Amino acid sequence: MTTEYARLHSHRPLWQLVEDIQRQAMLYSNIIELLKSGKSAEEIRSTIEGLGLVPTGKLPNPNVPALLNKAFNKVAQYRRALVEIIKGYGGALLNELSFEVGRTISVGVSIGFPPAVTIAVEHTATVKTTTAY
Repeated sequence: MTTEYARLHSHRPLWQLVEDIQRQAMLYSNIIELLKSGKSAEEIRSTIEGLGLVPTGKLPNPNVPALLNKAFNKVAQYRRALVEIIKGYGGALLNELSFEVGRTISVGVSIGFPPAVTIAVEHTATVKTTTAY
């Protein structure tokens, strides 16, 4: 994580970084799905850029193979980034989220489409038994 990113998001920089990566991974996963559904590359590019989801000119000229390749490569890059973040900073990420003492927490990366960080919080409850009369 860069110091610039930490400066811009001082409250929870790792969490913000994870959320931003997941959002971008979802965007590129959606591009793949739109191409699979038969939407034209030109229409997808126009819509994505028109919504301001990527800067103008960042998606390749509107042809299906180039756009599909770009989307697959971006998803793979985001997947690797999430794995590296959890591998190197998983504990720090959980500390940012301030879980209660006594909880069992785990963090992992789902490497599907889109890749995502998963956080599991286990809470053990006390079971009351009642006697039926």
